Amino acid sequence: QDDPLTLYTGELNKKLLQDLKELGSIIQEEDFKNYAARWRTPVNFSLSNGDYTLYSVPPPGSGILLGYILNIMDNYKLSPSSVTGGNGPVTYQRIIEAFKFAYARRTQLGDVDDEDMTQLLSELTSEEVAAATNVLIDEQLSKGSTSQDPVWYGAMTAPPPDDHGTSHFSLLASNGDAVSITSSINQYFGSGVRSRQTGIVLNDQMDDFSTTDIADDLGHLTFTANYIKPGKRPLSSMSPSVIVDRAGDVRLVMGAAGATKIISGLA
Repeated sequence: QDDPLTLYTGELNKKLLQDLKELGSIIQEEDFKNYAARWRTPVNFSLSNGDYTLYSVPPPGSGILLGYILNIMDNYKLSPSSVTGGNGPVTYQRIIEAFKFAYARRTQLGDVDDEDMTQLLSELTSEEVAAATNVLIDEQLSKGSTSQDPVWYGAMTAPPPDDHGTSHFSLLASNGDAVSITSSINQYFGSGVRSRQTGIVLNDQMDDFSTTDIADDLGHLTFTANYIKPGKRPLSSMSPSVIVDRAGDVRLVMGAAGATKIISGLA
């Protein structure tokens, strides 16, 4: 029944800060006051010769990878016959390859506010880059093989651990308005810690960052684009999306839970 800002500056904030202090947290009153949600311009992809447009979240979300996959597959002009008879195996391998190429790029993603992201965003939204990926896929298919270059398997980096505390809602109103929203506290019950006075379950989203002192079982360090920095947001696989037609009418509202499987699951 209180103003939502009570979490940041009101009585709820005071109680939460007291509990955080008891738990040994370094979070201060100023951290709450200085926090602000950031309104991002969505990434968009033109599909089916402009008949449809996908709108999704930019990094640190993974909507850009979903769009990259759909751009690749759009170039194959798929139809129901693409998965029937003898066409099925080739089509399915193309889909799997598109997933692979996109997922490998995930290790390069970080907060969109980082200057290093500008070139990558340009590449992943480019129809020319998608077409070049089609060529790589089909060159290998013609040899009855797949790309052997380890760069397309994310082999030199290790992704952050999967999250398990995610929920998604897709909403479509009678007037045509649409909302696609994914939220997460990361692991099951977040950090596993509850504020004693407020009952709020505390998340462990900081675990979504990569850290320099943790390597995978092959000794490869996690990816630098997702290292912790002041004011930075951690990488996430969340990809809430809306697809509209030429008239701007909503044709599909989608999103999912499922950690790193969200991207391929939606595609």
